[in-house]
Amino acid sequence: MPAVERGRAMAFTFKFSTLLKVRKIQEDLARQQLAEAARQLTSILALRSQVEARKALLSAELLAAMSDGMKAHEVKAVSDYLYHLEERLVRLQDAVEKATMRVEEEREKVVKARKAHKAIERLREIHLERYKAEQDRLEMNFIDEIAVMGAGGRV
Repeated sequence: MPAVERGRAMAFTFKFSTLLKVRKIQEDLARQQLAEAARQLTSILALRSQVEARKALLSAELLAAMSDGMKAHEVKAVSDYLYHLEERLVRLQDAVEKATMRVEEEREKVVKARKAHKAIERLREIHLERYKAEQDRLEMNFIDEIAVMGAGGRV
């Protein structure tokens, strides 16, 4: 039987429902930013792996070609390119470190946003429990009033 006060049912309304929605949106946005940061880190790591593989392959080819008798200008060109790849790896390592730091920052933001959202969710649960208890009390009072009116007519 629904809770009744003065003959009508009362619906639960959480006065901070807008704040609850805002906190949920903030949490979702933080999760999206974390996912984007993780994608960027993964992309940089994949690029670094490609450059490392290219450098290793070129180094091996250079050693093989030098033992077979490679021209000096070709050795210089390959050596310059290997130097370029090494510089690129240094820059990529810096990018990896920055991207890793960003992922950690975004992860902390997600944790913070999740805690804020959970706090408001818990407040809603508390308010709902209090509302249900109050509605149960009102319902019992209403039933008691009906019982008293019914008993009063028989006396």
